[in-house]
Amino acid sequence: MRRNRGKDRLSPDGTGAAERLGSMVELYFYGRSDTGMVRNANQDSYIITRLCDNATLAVVCDGMGGAKSGNVASALSAEVFAESVSRYAAPRISNGVLTLDSDDACLILDDAAHDANTAVYKKSQTSPDYQGMGTTLVAALFCGDIVYVVNVGDSRLYLISDGTMTQITHDHSYVQHLIDSGSLTAEEARTHPFRNRITRAVGIWDKLEADIYSVDLQSLDMCYLLLCSDGLSGQLTSDEILSIVSSDADIDVVTDTAGELADKTERLVDAANDAGGPDNITAVLVKYTSAEDRPDTSEMFSDKNTSEIDTAETGEMTITAQNNGSRSGRKNNAKSSGKTRRAAKDDKNTGAEDD
Repeated sequence: MRRNRGKDRLSPDGTGAAERLGSMVELYFYGRSDTGMVRNANQDSYIITRLCDNATLAVVCDGMGGAKSGNVASALSAEVFAESVSRYAAPRISNGVLTLDSDDACLILDDAAHDANTAVYKKSQTSPDYQGMGTTLVAALFCGDIVYVVNVGDSRLYLISDGTMTQITHDHSYVQHLIDSGSLTAEEARTHPFRNRITRAVGIWDKLEADIYSVDLQSLDMCYLLLCSDGLSGQLTSDEILSIVSSDADIDVVTDTAGELADKTERLVDAANDAGGPDNITAVLVKYTSAEDRPDTSEMFSDKNTSEIDTAETGEMTITAQNNGSRSGRKNNAKSSGKTRRAAKDDKNTGAEDD
């Protein structure tokens, strides 16, 4: 059966790319967005953009509101968010290097998320076709040894290393609320009739609450990071995702890391489609390799096969829920536990329907 592939926002031909950031790390990415087996239109969007020599941003949005507006919401959210992060980060870039502390990063991500929310909400007021539209948002800002993560809704970010997978983000969904309260198991949530109902979204209301985390990567040698919409995570179990990402690719990973990521990302999307593909599927897969662990691949990095990039890590890392301030005196609406927690394996809140 021929599959209807959605257009990649970064690489229309679906090809991956690799790039070196400085002398200490190598970062590789591959992104794919697919319409799936049932939907007629792709309402997901993703962006990967390099901010400077040591910083890259990856964004995934899953739109809702029907065929006429879901794609508008997700594309607008991703674009405004990425543009805002770039604008807010610019004064902190000197000689091609972005310097951030956790407070700076938290402000940038929180304000950018609010900018995206305002843009989508205002757009929804301009036409009956757009009323009620919204989108999820998950994004990762890679800066040096730290990755800063923001999420709204049920799109996810995972870290995969040494045969284990950690879910960094926490779903804002009705079924996640039931899981947290002990009323539902994760397995039961997969088939719950309200499994697509999310409790936070970008653009549905004029106010926004986002969760922000930082992940310290210094102790990691090599790992993967996966940003995805629920078209992937809702169809594949954690074990299935882990098995594909951790498996050997059908290419020489020493000399073709971009090819490795392309192979694994395509297999993730194909597996979600093989499971029925009822929703749009978006996956951005990232590979991080430290200086001590990487092979000599200097010939890979020519102008013709390099563009934007990304990072990831797991293992003995620390995940911190960030307390957000405000750039303009706006009341802080970002939720945070204000504490540091150790990443737990397979760590798994209104009423917007995630299409």
